Amino acid sequence: MTRPPTSSLSLTDLARDLRALADDLETGRLRIGSARVAVGQPTFLKAKSELKAGSAYFTIAAKMPLLETDSPAAGKPPEPPAPATKPRATGSSDAKRIKKELSRLWRATRSRIASAEPPDATDCRALLALGAEYRLFTEREWRQEWEDCLTALTLCTEAATTGNWPAATALAGEIDQRIKECHKRYK
Repeated sequence: MTRPPTSSLSLTDLARDLRALADDLETGRLRIGSARVAVGQPTFLKAKSELKAGSAYFTIAAKMPLLETDSPAAGKPPEPPAPATKPRATGSSDAKRIKKELSRLWRATRSRIASAEPPDATDCRALLALGAEYRLFTEREWRQEWEDCLTALTLCTEAATTGNWPAATALAGEIDQRIKECHKRYK
């Protein structure tokens, strides 16, 4: 949410950013950079405002425990729990991993639909599960578009697995168009 001093920021932009932060806090998931982490109830909160040299300043500081990791010891970041299987990336690398796998699975599924072949059921389940998991990384501005795309994806995979090729093909085209428009608008 920090912006460089030279960037233009309107009161509307500031209010939108603060509302997004408030929305995230209400869900118990806080965006730190590009990562989202689960947080507990605040253990510290300080709000300060002042007038200085013709400007109004305010700061808000809060400390909340991370719920998915141990508390930091001696100022060090927490160590992740030992993985049961393959280690999972966190934060932006987790989002990138999911996006890359979503893209791969969608290309494979789309190719099979274009050939009027039933898509792999395991790929379809993984595609829908990753789509749902990626919700954690959606921005408020495009979250509804993501949800609409997931709905179309669910309908598309259902149509393809039942052999309804006209519907599956039309929905696949709609999904491709949604992806293209979303990336053009929000990237």
